[in-house]
Amino acid sequence: MFKKTFKVALTLFFLSSGIIAASERGAFPAIGVGARALSMGGAFVALADDADATYWNPAGLAQLQSRQLSSTQSDLLGLGINYNWLSFVQPLKNDLAVGAAWQSLDASAAFGSFPYREGKYLLSFAKGQTSMKNKELLWGVNLKYNFFAGGDESLNIKERGLGIDAGVQFRINPKLNLGLAARDVFANLTGTVEEDGTARKSKSSLATDLTVGIAWQEPKTVFTCDLSEICNSLKFRAGVEYRVTDSLRLRAGYGAGAYTGGIGIRASLYTADYAYIVQESGDAQRISIGFTF
Repeated sequence: MFKKTFKVALTLFFLSSGIIAASERGAFPAIGVGARALSMGGAFVALADDADATYWNPAGLAQLQSRQLSSTQSDLLGLGINYNWLSFVQPLKNDLAVGAAWQSLDASAAFGSFPYREGKYLLSFAKGQTSMKNKELLWGVNLKYNFFAGGDESLNIKERGLGIDAGVQFRINPKLNLGLAARDVFANLTGTVEEDGTARKSKSSLATDLTVGIAWQEPKTVFTCDLSEICNSLKFRAGVEYRVTDSLRLRAGYGAGAYTGGIGIRASLYTADYAYIVQESGDAQRISIGFTF
């Protein structure tokens, strides 16, 4: 009985995240992507220097010198709620980079006869250029296709639509980076709601998430700090990454009430990152795998 009640409550949470998109912005922003960024409290907008920059700040993709592939898969809450992220980035000449990513959450196995799915596809473009006084400005954009669907025969909801992410990184000097990213700009979804056999049109807008951040890089240590969701409910995030050896990184952070820590291992062309998150809703773990080629 408890398990059934819990599933229904969780279903309502995810459905309300989609239906009341203007205030909740769906499930993804609260989860984030990439074990490296998450182990640093999600303070990544000014650093964002790997394939997961597609999510945190697309401007960071212009830093990449080689092709990168990043993947994260998780079973949320141990209930069979599958959360997936896959990102690919291809650097080009003249400090250009393009990328593509896929993000999905599928709670169908957990909820049985009352399934829920949401996701997005992203196409990215980034460019780096030297600005005044030899300071480097990087900028990037994502074009996103968002969708979600959930319900059963008595209540069924489907919506989809386009949106834009945009970001910049400004390198003041070799140690100091500033970052700014806006997620879900002009993100409008349309679809249908079918209740007891009666269908009606639906429309919602995703609230824009504005984040500003700073990164300070020493030879072996990186410190980051972000202010996220400035337009909604302001959240403070901070993180640190320490390079023990060329193959080993240790990380810690704080983000929106959660304490985080993790480790990163690099071996030749492969990376493996682990994050442990201590939060009120229950501790969580994330593992990411990356390839450089």
